[in-house]
Amino acid sequence: MASITQPEQRLSLSRLGVIGAIQSLSKLRGLIIVPIMLRSFGAHGFGVWVQSILLVSLLSGISQGSLHAALLRYLPGANQMRRNEVVWNGLAWVATCSLAMATVVAIFGGVAAERFLALPSDLLWGVGALVLLRSLAQYVSNICRADNQGRRFAILDLVPMLTELVAVVIAAVMDTSLTFGLTLMVAIETIYVAILMVWALRPFSWVRPTWASLVPLLRYSLPGIPISVSSFLLSFADRYVIGATLGATAVGLYSAAYALASLPTFLTKPIIVQLLPAAAAAWNAGDHAGAVKFLRDNTRLYSVLGLPVVVGIAIVGPDVLRLMGGGAHGEWSVGLLVSVGAGAWVYGLLLLALHGYHLQERMASTAWNFLSAAALNLTLNFILLPLMGVVGAGIATTVAYAAVFVPVALKLKKTMGPILDWVSLAKATVAAASMGAVIWYIPHTRYAGLVLTVSVGVIVYTAFSFLLGLVSKSDAQRLSKRLVKGVS
Repeated sequence: MASITQPEQRLSLSRLGVIGAIQSLSKLRGLIIVPIMLRSFGAHGFGVWVQSILLVSLLSGISQGSLHAALLRYLPGANQMRRNEVVWNGLAWVATCSLAMATVVAIFGGVAAERFLALPSDLLWGVGALVLLRSLAQYVSNICRADNQGRRFAILDLVPMLTELVAVVIAAVMDTSLTFGLTLMVAIETIYVAILMVWALRPFSWVRPTWASLVPLLRYSLPGIPISVSSFLLSFADRYVIGATLGATAVGLYSAAYALASLPTFLTKPIIVQLLPAAAAAWNAGDHAGAVKFLRDNTRLYSVLGLPVVVGIAIVGPDVLRLMGGGAHGEWSVGLLVSVGAGAWVYGLLLLALHGYHLQERMASTAWNFLSAAALNLTLNFILLPLMGVVGAGIATTVAYAAVFVPVALKLKKTMGPILDWVSLAKATVAAASMGAVIWYIPHTRYAGLVLTVSVGVIVYTAFSFLLGLVSKSDAQRLSKRLVKGVS
Protein backbone atom coordinates (compact mmCIF):
# COMPACT_ATOMS: atom_id res chain seq x y z
CA MET A 1 0.00 0.00 0.00
CA ALA A 2 1.30 3.48 -0.77
CA SER A 3 2.67 5.31 2.21
CA ILE A 4 -0.16 6.73 4.28
CA THR A 5 2.13 9.26 5.90
CA GLN A 6 1.59 11.59 2.97
CA PRO A 7 -0.55 14.65 3.85
CA GLU A 8 -3.12 13.80 1.20
CA GLN A 9 -3.56 10.25 2.44
CA ARG A 10 -3.66 11.37 6.09
CA LEU A 11 -6.51 13.68 5.17
CA SER A 12 -8.44 10.84 3.59
CA LEU A 13 -7.92 8.18 6.22
CA SER A 14 -8.33 10.40 9.27
CA ARG A 15 -11.89 11.11 8.17
CA LEU A 16 -12.68 7.75 6.66
CA GLY A 17 -13.86 6.31 9.99
CA VAL A 18 -16.63 8.81 10.77
CA ILE A 19 -17.75 9.31 7.18
CA GLY A 20 -17.66 5.58 6.56
CA ALA A 21 -19.74 4.91 9.68
CA ILE A 22 -22.33 7.48 8.60
CA GLN A 23 -22.50 6.06 5.09
CA SER A 24 -22.80 2.57 6.59
CA LEU A 25 -26.01 3.76 8.21
CA SER A 26 -27.13 4.96 4.79
CA LYS A 27 -26.53 1.56 3.21
CA LEU A 28 -28.08 -0.18 6.20
CA ARG A 29 -31.16 1.94 5.62
CA GLY A 30 -31.46 0.55 2.11
CA LEU A 31 -31.00 -3.03 3.24
CA ILE A 32 -33.67 -2.57 5.93
CA ILE A 33 -36.15 -1.12 3.43
CA VAL A 34 -35.83 -4.11 1.11
CA PRO A 35 -37.31 -6.77 3.44
CA ILE A 36 -39.94 -4.36 4.81
CA MET A 37 -41.15 -3.48 1.33
CA LEU A 38 -41.07 -7.06 0.09
CA ARG A 39 -42.96 -8.39 3.07
CA SER A 40 -45.47 -5.51 3.45
CA PHE A 41 -46.11 -4.39 -0.13
CA GLY A 42 -44.77 -7.30 -2.18
CA ALA A 43 -42.28 -7.23 -5.03
CA HIS A 44 -44.77 -5.33 -7.19
CA GLY A 45 -45.24 -2.55 -4.61
CA PHE A 46 -41.48 -2.36 -4.09
CA GLY A 47 -41.00 -2.01 -7.84
CA VAL A 48 -43.48 0.88 -7.99
CA TRP A 49 -41.77 2.57 -5.02
CA VAL A 50 -38.31 2.22 -6.56
CA GLN A 51 -39.42 3.78 -9.82
CA SER A 52 -41.05 6.69 -7.96
CA ILE A 53 -38.00 7.48 -5.82
CA LEU A 54 -35.66 7.16 -8.79
CA LEU A 55 -37.83 9.62 -10.72
CA VAL A 56 -37.33 12.09 -7.87
CA SER A 57 -33.57 11.58 -8.11
CA LEU A 58 -33.52 12.18 -11.88
CA LEU A 59 -35.70 15.28 -11.90
CA SER A 60 -34.07 16.92 -8.87
CA GLY A 61 -30.67 16.44 -10.50
CA ILE A 62 -31.86 18.11 -13.70
CA SER A 63 -33.52 21.02 -11.90
CA GLN A 64 -30.31 21.78 -10.00
CA GLY A 65 -28.49 22.39 -13.23
CA SER A 66 -25.44 20.68 -11.65
CA LEU A 67 -24.79 23.90 -9.74
CA HIS A 68 -23.67 21.94 -6.72
CA ALA A 69 -20.57 21.18 -8.82
CA ALA A 70 -19.94 24.93 -9.11
CA LEU A 71 -19.96 25.14 -5.30
CA LEU A 72 -17.33 22.40 -5.08
CA ARG A 73 -15.20 24.08 -7.74
CA TYR A 74 -15.35 27.75 -6.77
CA LEU A 75 -15.95 28.00 -3.01
CA PRO A 76 -12.64 26.45 -1.83
CA GLY A 77 -10.15 29.25 -1.26
CA ALA A 78 -12.49 32.08 -2.38
CA ASN A 79 -12.86 35.31 -0.40
CA GLN A 80 -16.10 36.02 1.43
CA MET A 81 -17.50 38.35 -1.21
CA ARG A 82 -17.01 35.76 -3.92
CA ARG A 83 -18.48 33.04 -1.68
CA ASN A 84 -21.63 35.08 -1.10
CA GLU A 85 -21.99 35.69 -4.81
CA VAL A 86 -21.58 32.02 -5.75
CA VAL A 87 -23.97 30.69 -3.10
CA TRP A 88 -26.87 33.11 -3.65
CA ASN A 89 -26.73 33.14 -7.44
CA GLY A 90 -26.72 29.36 -7.54
CA LEU A 91 -29.52 29.08 -5.00
CA ALA A 92 -31.75 31.44 -6.98
CA TRP A 93 -31.38 29.26 -10.07
CA VAL A 94 -31.95 26.00 -8.19
CA ALA A 95 -35.04 27.31 -6.38
CA THR A 96 -36.63 28.66 -9.57
CA CYS A 97 -35.97 25.62 -11.74
CA SER A 98 -36.87 23.02 -9.12
CA LEU A 99 -40.16 24.80 -8.34
CA ALA A 100 -41.03 24.84 -12.04
CA MET A 101 -40.11 21.16 -12.39
CA ALA A 102 -42.15 20.20 -9.34
CA THR A 103 -45.19 22.07 -10.64
CA VAL A 104 -45.04 20.39 -14.05
CA VAL A 105 -44.69 16.92 -12.49
CA ALA A 106 -47.48 17.40 -9.96
CA ILE A 107 -49.98 18.86 -12.44
CA PHE A 108 -49.19 17.19 -15.75
CA GLY A 109 -47.13 14.10 -14.88
CA GLY A 110 -49.93 11.73 -13.89
CA VAL A 111 -51.07 10.71 -17.36
CA ALA A 112 -47.53 10.13 -18.63
CA ALA A 113 -46.60 8.15 -15.52
CA GLU A 114 -49.56 5.79 -15.86
CA ARG A 115 -49.10 5.32 -19.58
CA PHE A 116 -45.32 4.93 -19.87
CA LEU A 117 -44.02 4.10 -16.37
CA ALA A 118 -46.93 2.11 -14.93
CA LEU A 119 -46.90 4.38 -11.87
CA PRO A 120 -50.14 5.33 -10.06
CA SER A 121 -51.03 8.96 -10.74
CA ASP A 122 -51.74 9.67 -7.06
CA LEU A 123 -48.03 9.30 -6.33
CA LEU A 124 -47.00 12.08 -8.70
CA TRP A 125 -47.85 15.04 -6.49
CA GLY A 126 -45.56 13.60 -3.82
CA VAL A 127 -42.86 13.03 -6.42
CA GLY A 128 -43.14 16.68 -7.49
CA ALA A 129 -42.89 17.96 -3.91
CA LEU A 130 -39.83 15.80 -3.23
CA VAL A 131 -38.17 17.12 -6.40
CA LEU A 132 -38.33 20.65 -4.99
CA LEU A 133 -37.28 19.68 -1.47
CA ARG A 134 -34.38 17.47 -2.45
CA SER A 135 -33.05 19.92 -5.03
CA LEU A 136 -32.78 22.60 -2.37
CA ALA A 137 -31.38 20.22 0.26
CA GLN A 138 -28.72 18.77 -2.03
CA TYR A 139 -27.55 22.19 -3.16
CA VAL A 140 -27.35 23.71 0.33
CA SER A 141 -25.73 20.66 1.94
CA ASN A 142 -22.97 20.74 -0.68
CA ILE A 143 -21.81 24.04 0.83
CA CYS A 144 -20.44 21.97 3.70
CA ARG A 145 -18.78 19.57 1.29
CA ALA A 146 -17.21 22.46 -0.62
CA ASP A 147 -15.79 23.78 2.64
CA ASN A 148 -14.15 20.39 3.25
CA GLN A 149 -16.53 19.56 6.09
CA GLY A 150 -16.94 15.96 5.01
CA ARG A 151 -18.38 14.68 8.25
CA ARG A 152 -21.05 17.37 8.40
CA PHE A 153 -21.97 16.81 4.76
CA ALA A 154 -22.23 13.06 5.33
CA ILE A 155 -24.63 13.63 8.22
CA LEU A 156 -26.77 16.01 6.16
CA ASP A 157 -26.72 13.62 3.22
CA LEU A 158 -28.01 10.90 5.52
CA VAL A 159 -31.15 12.76 6.63
CA PRO A 160 -33.24 12.42 3.42
CA MET A 161 -32.27 8.76 3.25
CA LEU A 162 -33.52 8.17 6.77
CA THR A 163 -36.80 9.93 6.03
CA GLU A 164 -37.51 7.24 3.45
CA LEU A 165 -36.82 4.54 6.03
CA VAL A 166 -39.07 6.23 8.62
CA ALA A 167 -41.89 6.69 6.11
CA VAL A 168 -41.69 3.08 4.88
CA VAL A 169 -41.61 1.66 8.41
CA ILE A 170 -44.61 3.72 9.55
CA ALA A 171 -46.59 2.90 6.42
CA ALA A 172 -45.85 -0.81 6.88
CA VAL A 173 -46.67 -0.84 10.61
CA MET A 174 -49.93 1.05 10.05
CA ASP A 175 -50.75 -1.20 7.07
CA THR A 176 -51.46 1.81 4.86
CA SER A 177 -50.50 2.63 1.27
CA LEU A 178 -47.46 3.78 -0.68
CA THR A 179 -49.19 7.14 -1.14
CA PHE A 180 -49.32 7.60 2.63
CA GLY A 181 -45.62 6.79 2.91
CA LEU A 182 -44.73 9.32 0.23
CA THR A 183 -46.89 11.99 1.89
CA LEU A 184 -45.12 11.38 5.18
CA MET A 185 -41.74 11.78 3.47
CA VAL A 186 -42.83 15.15 2.07
CA ALA A 187 -43.93 16.38 5.50
CA ILE A 188 -40.70 15.36 7.24
CA GLU A 189 -38.41 16.72 4.53
CA THR A 190 -40.25 20.04 4.42
CA ILE A 191 -39.32 20.63 8.06
CA TYR A 192 -35.77 19.44 7.45
CA VAL A 193 -35.18 21.70 4.43
CA ALA A 194 -36.51 24.75 6.27
CA ILE A 195 -34.14 24.17 9.21
CA LEU A 196 -31.21 23.34 6.91
CA MET A 197 -31.51 26.50 4.85
CA VAL A 198 -31.76 28.79 7.88
CA TRP A 199 -28.72 27.16 9.47
CA ALA A 200 -26.46 26.69 6.43
CA LEU A 201 -27.02 30.14 4.87
CA ARG A 202 -26.31 32.19 7.99
CA PRO A 203 -22.61 32.75 7.17
CA PHE A 204 -23.47 34.17 3.73
CA SER A 205 -24.56 37.78 3.44
CA TRP A 206 -27.37 38.37 0.99
CA VAL A 207 -26.25 39.23 -2.52
CA ARG A 208 -28.82 40.06 -5.16
CA PRO A 209 -28.53 37.46 -7.93
CA THR A 210 -27.58 38.87 -11.31
CA TRP A 211 -27.40 37.27 -14.70
CA ALA A 212 -23.83 38.45 -15.15
CA SER A 213 -22.76 36.63 -11.98
CA LEU A 214 -24.78 33.53 -12.76
CA VAL A 215 -23.54 32.97 -16.32
CA PRO A 216 -19.98 31.86 -15.35
CA LEU A 217 -21.43 29.37 -12.87
CA LEU A 218 -23.83 27.98 -15.46
CA ARG A 219 -21.08 27.82 -18.07
CA TYR A 220 -19.20 25.48 -15.75
CA SER A 221 -22.15 23.49 -14.40
CA LEU A 222 -24.66 23.11 -17.26
CA PRO A 223 -22.46 20.67 -19.23
CA GLY A 224 -22.90 18.45 -16.20
CA ILE A 225 -26.63 18.01 -16.92
CA PRO A 226 -26.15 15.61 -19.87
CA ILE A 227 -23.61 13.80 -17.73
CA SER A 228 -26.05 13.66 -14.82
CA VAL A 229 -28.91 12.42 -16.99
CA SER A 230 -26.69 9.92 -18.78
CA SER A 231 -25.30 8.74 -15.45
CA PHE A 232 -28.85 8.19 -14.24
CA LEU A 233 -29.69 6.25 -17.39
CA LEU A 234 -26.56 4.17 -16.95
CA SER A 235 -27.39 3.38 -13.33
CA PHE A 236 -31.17 3.22 -13.18
CA ALA A 237 -32.85 3.20 -16.60
CA ASP A 238 -32.77 -0.59 -16.54
CA ARG A 239 -35.50 -0.49 -13.85
CA TYR A 240 -37.86 1.18 -16.30
CA VAL A 241 -36.92 -1.19 -19.12
CA ILE A 242 -37.45 -4.13 -16.77
CA GLY A 243 -40.81 -2.68 -15.79
CA ALA A 244 -41.82 -2.28 -19.43
CA THR A 245 -40.71 -5.78 -20.47
CA LEU A 246 -41.02 -7.94 -17.34
CA GLY A 247 -43.34 -5.94 -15.06
CA ALA A 248 -43.08 -4.11 -11.73
CA THR A 249 -42.59 -7.37 -9.81
CA ALA A 250 -39.34 -8.02 -11.67
CA VAL A 251 -38.29 -4.44 -10.90
CA GLY A 252 -38.76 -5.16 -7.19
CA LEU A 253 -36.75 -8.38 -7.30
CA TYR A 254 -33.95 -6.80 -9.34
CA SER A 255 -33.85 -3.73 -7.08
CA ALA A 256 -33.53 -5.94 -3.99
CA ALA A 257 -30.54 -7.70 -5.54
CA TYR A 258 -29.06 -4.37 -6.65
CA ALA A 259 -29.36 -2.94 -3.12
CA LEU A 260 -27.08 -5.70 -1.89
CA ALA A 261 -24.74 -6.10 -4.85
CA SER A 262 -24.07 -2.36 -5.21
CA LEU A 263 -22.09 -2.25 -1.96
CA PRO A 264 -18.85 -1.54 -3.89
CA THR A 265 -20.29 1.80 -5.02
CA PHE A 266 -21.12 2.60 -1.41
CA LEU A 267 -17.41 2.29 -0.59
CA THR A 268 -16.73 5.35 -2.75
CA LYS A 269 -18.83 7.59 -0.49
CA PRO A 270 -16.31 8.21 2.30
CA ILE A 271 -13.68 8.99 -0.35
CA ILE A 272 -15.72 11.14 -2.75
CA VAL A 273 -17.20 13.31 0.01
CA GLN A 274 -13.80 14.88 0.63
CA LEU A 275 -11.89 14.09 -2.56
CA LEU A 276 -12.87 16.94 -4.90
CA PRO A 277 -12.70 19.83 -2.39
CA ALA A 278 -9.27 18.73 -1.12
CA ALA A 279 -7.94 18.00 -4.61
CA ALA A 280 -9.39 21.28 -5.93
CA ALA A 281 -7.72 23.23 -3.13
CA ALA A 282 -4.34 21.73 -4.07
CA TRP A 283 -5.00 22.23 -7.78
CA ASN A 284 -6.06 25.87 -7.31
CA ALA A 285 -2.94 26.50 -5.24
CA GLY A 286 -0.79 25.30 -8.15
CA ASP A 287 0.07 21.89 -6.65
CA HIS A 288 -1.12 19.87 -9.62
CA ALA A 289 1.15 16.94 -8.82
CA GLY A 290 -0.24 16.74 -5.28
CA ALA A 291 -3.83 16.85 -6.53
CA VAL A 292 -3.17 14.06 -9.05
CA LYS A 293 -1.43 11.94 -6.43
CA PHE A 294 -4.39 12.42 -4.11
CA LEU A 295 -6.71 11.20 -6.85
CA ARG A 296 -4.51 8.21 -7.67
CA ASP A 297 -4.05 7.14 -4.03
CA ASN A 298 -7.76 7.27 -3.31
CA THR A 299 -8.60 5.35 -6.50
CA ARG A 300 -6.17 2.67 -5.41
CA LEU A 301 -7.69 2.56 -1.93
CA TYR A 302 -11.16 2.04 -3.41
CA SER A 303 -9.93 -0.64 -5.81
CA VAL A 304 -8.39 -2.70 -3.02
CA LEU A 305 -11.46 -2.42 -0.79
CA GLY A 306 -14.05 -3.03 -3.50
CA LEU A 307 -12.91 -6.29 -5.12
CA PRO A 308 -13.39 -8.60 -2.09
CA VAL A 309 -16.85 -7.12 -1.60
CA VAL A 310 -17.84 -8.06 -5.16
CA VAL A 311 -16.64 -11.65 -4.68
CA GLY A 312 -18.15 -12.08 -1.22
CA ILE A 313 -21.59 -10.76 -2.17
CA ALA A 314 -21.74 -12.96 -5.25
CA ILE A 315 -21.25 -16.03 -3.05
CA VAL A 316 -23.48 -15.24 -0.05
CA GLY A 317 -25.91 -12.85 -1.75
CA PRO A 318 -28.61 -15.31 -2.88
CA ASP A 319 -29.04 -16.65 0.65
CA VAL A 320 -28.94 -13.16 2.17
CA LEU A 321 -31.75 -12.06 -0.14
CA ARG A 322 -33.76 -15.18 0.59
CA LEU A 323 -33.54 -14.52 4.32
CA MET A 324 -34.31 -10.83 3.88
CA GLY A 325 -37.22 -11.25 1.50
CA GLY A 326 -38.85 -14.22 3.16
CA GLY A 327 -38.61 -16.52 0.16
CA ALA A 328 -36.49 -17.80 -2.71
CA HIS A 329 -36.66 -16.37 -6.22
CA GLY A 330 -34.87 -17.63 -9.28
CA GLU A 331 -33.92 -14.06 -10.18
CA TRP A 332 -31.64 -13.91 -7.13
CA SER A 333 -28.75 -15.82 -8.64
CA VAL A 334 -24.96 -15.73 -8.42
CA GLY A 335 -24.90 -14.57 -12.04
CA LEU A 336 -27.05 -11.53 -11.29
CA LEU A 337 -25.02 -10.59 -8.21
CA VAL A 338 -21.69 -11.01 -10.02
CA SER A 339 -22.78 -8.85 -12.95
CA VAL A 340 -24.30 -6.12 -10.76
CA GLY A 341 -21.40 -6.16 -8.29
CA ALA A 342 -18.77 -5.93 -11.04
CA GLY A 343 -20.70 -3.11 -12.67
CA ALA A 344 -20.99 -1.24 -9.37
CA TRP A 345 -17.24 -1.59 -8.80
CA VAL A 346 -16.42 -0.24 -12.27
CA TYR A 347 -18.87 2.61 -11.71
CA GLY A 348 -17.02 3.51 -8.52
CA LEU A 349 -13.78 3.71 -10.48
CA LEU A 350 -15.52 5.95 -12.99
CA LEU A 351 -16.80 8.31 -10.29
CA LEU A 352 -13.29 8.70 -8.94
CA ALA A 353 -11.72 9.11 -12.39
CA LEU A 354 -14.12 11.88 -13.34
CA HIS A 355 -12.61 14.02 -10.60
CA GLY A 356 -9.71 14.49 -12.99
CA TYR A 357 -12.11 16.11 -15.47
CA HIS A 358 -13.49 18.30 -12.69
CA LEU A 359 -10.01 19.58 -11.89
CA GLN A 360 -9.29 20.34 -15.55
CA GLU A 361 -12.75 21.91 -16.05
CA ARG A 362 -13.41 19.51 -18.91
CA MET A 363 -16.88 18.40 -17.90
CA ALA A 364 -18.34 18.84 -21.36
CA SER A 365 -15.78 16.52 -22.92
CA THR A 366 -17.16 13.46 -21.15
CA ALA A 367 -20.82 14.11 -21.97
CA TRP A 368 -20.58 12.26 -25.30
CA ASN A 369 -19.08 9.21 -23.59
CA PHE A 370 -21.91 9.13 -21.08
CA LEU A 371 -24.61 9.55 -23.69
CA SER A 372 -23.12 6.83 -25.87
CA ALA A 373 -22.80 4.42 -22.97
CA ALA A 374 -26.35 5.20 -21.81
CA ALA A 375 -27.65 4.41 -25.29
CA LEU A 376 -25.62 1.19 -25.25
CA ASN A 377 -27.04 0.29 -21.84
CA LEU A 378 -30.63 0.78 -22.97
CA THR A 379 -30.06 -1.11 -26.22
CA LEU A 380 -28.46 -4.07 -24.45
CA ASN A 381 -31.26 -4.14 -21.89
CA PHE A 382 -33.92 -4.39 -24.58
CA ILE A 383 -31.93 -7.19 -26.25
CA LEU A 384 -30.82 -9.19 -23.21
CA LEU A 385 -33.82 -8.93 -20.89
CA PRO A 386 -36.13 -11.09 -23.05
CA LEU A 387 -33.31 -13.64 -23.48
CA MET A 388 -31.76 -13.77 -20.00
CA GLY A 389 -34.21 -12.14 -17.61
CA VAL A 390 -32.91 -9.70 -15.00
CA VAL A 391 -29.37 -11.09 -15.29
CA GLY A 392 -29.25 -9.40 -18.68
CA ALA A 393 -29.76 -6.03 -16.99
CA GLY A 394 -26.71 -6.58 -14.80
CA ILE A 395 -24.55 -7.59 -17.76
CA ALA A 396 -25.75 -4.64 -19.83
CA THR A 397 -24.92 -2.20 -17.04
CA THR A 398 -21.42 -3.62 -16.51
CA VAL A 399 -20.60 -3.37 -20.22
CA ALA A 400 -21.95 0.20 -20.36
CA TYR A 401 -19.93 1.33 -17.32
CA ALA A 402 -16.78 -0.10 -18.83
CA ALA A 403 -17.55 1.68 -22.10
CA VAL A 404 -17.41 4.99 -20.22
CA PHE A 405 -14.53 4.27 -17.87
CA VAL A 406 -12.01 3.05 -20.46
CA PRO A 407 -11.92 6.21 -22.63
CA VAL A 408 -11.98 8.46 -19.55
CA ALA A 409 -9.02 6.59 -18.03
CA LEU A 410 -7.09 6.71 -21.31
CA LYS A 411 -7.63 10.45 -21.70
CA LEU A 412 -6.56 11.12 -18.12
CA LYS A 413 -3.46 8.99 -18.63
CA LYS A 414 -2.36 11.34 -21.39
CA THR A 415 -3.06 14.54 -19.45
CA MET A 416 -2.48 13.59 -15.79
CA GLY A 417 -0.80 10.18 -15.79
CA PRO A 418 -2.25 6.75 -14.93
CA ILE A 419 -4.92 6.77 -12.24
CA LEU A 420 -4.89 3.01 -11.62
CA ASP A 421 -2.13 1.02 -9.91
CA TRP A 422 -2.31 -2.15 -12.01
CA VAL A 423 0.13 -4.13 -9.84
CA SER A 424 -1.92 -3.54 -6.70
CA LEU A 425 -5.10 -4.27 -8.63
CA ALA A 426 -3.70 -7.62 -9.79
CA LYS A 427 -2.70 -8.52 -6.24
CA ALA A 428 -6.13 -7.55 -4.93
CA THR A 429 -7.74 -9.73 -7.62
CA VAL A 430 -5.66 -12.74 -6.58
CA ALA A 431 -6.44 -12.14 -2.90
CA ALA A 432 -10.18 -11.77 -3.59
CA ALA A 433 -10.25 -14.91 -5.76
CA SER A 434 -8.44 -16.87 -3.05
CA MET A 435 -10.94 -15.63 -0.50
CA GLY A 436 -13.80 -16.70 -2.74
CA ALA A 437 -12.35 -20.20 -3.21
CA VAL A 438 -12.23 -20.67 0.58
CA ILE A 439 -15.65 -19.29 1.55
CA TRP A 440 -17.48 -21.00 -1.35
CA TYR A 441 -17.54 -24.28 0.60
CA ILE A 442 -18.79 -22.83 3.90
CA PRO A 443 -22.55 -23.45 4.38
CA HIS A 444 -24.33 -20.09 4.59
CA THR A 445 -28.03 -20.79 4.26
CA ARG A 446 -28.68 -19.58 7.83
CA TYR A 447 -27.68 -16.43 9.70
CA ALA A 448 -24.96 -18.17 11.73
CA GLY A 449 -23.41 -19.54 8.55
CA LEU A 450 -23.48 -16.09 6.93
CA VAL A 451 -21.67 -14.55 9.89
CA LEU A 452 -19.05 -17.30 9.79
CA THR A 453 -18.60 -16.95 6.04
CA VAL A 454 -18.10 -13.18 6.20
CA SER A 455 -15.69 -13.49 9.13
CA VAL A 456 -13.59 -16.12 7.39
CA GLY A 457 -13.63 -14.05 4.21
CA VAL A 458 -12.24 -10.99 5.98
CA ILE A 459 -9.51 -13.04 7.62
CA VAL A 460 -8.52 -14.80 4.39
CA TYR A 461 -8.45 -11.62 2.31
CA THR A 462 -6.39 -9.81 4.96
CA ALA A 463 -3.94 -12.71 5.16
CA PHE A 464 -3.45 -12.86 1.39
CA SER A 465 -3.07 -9.07 1.30
CA PHE A 466 -0.10 -9.37 3.66
CA LEU A 467 1.36 -12.38 1.85
CA LEU A 468 1.18 -10.67 -1.55
CA GLY A 469 2.60 -7.41 -0.21
CA LEU A 470 -0.62 -5.55 -0.93
CA VAL A 471 -0.47 -4.08 2.57
CA SER A 472 2.34 -4.09 5.12
CA LYS A 473 2.13 -4.39 8.90
CA SER A 474 3.15 -0.77 9.38
CA ASP A 475 0.53 0.37 6.86
CA ALA A 476 -2.15 -1.57 8.72
CA GLN A 477 -1.10 -0.10 12.08
CA ARG A 478 -1.15 3.47 10.77
CA LEU A 479 -4.48 2.89 9.02
CA SER A 480 -5.96 1.47 12.23
CA LYS A 481 -4.81 4.51 14.21
CA ARG A 482 -6.27 6.88 11.64
CA LEU A 483 -9.61 5.12 11.64
CA VAL A 484 -9.77 5.08 15.45
CA LYS A 485 -8.87 8.76 15.53
CA GLY A 486 -11.54 9.50 12.91
CA VAL A 487 -14.23 7.68 14.90
CA SER A 488 -13.26 9.40 18.15
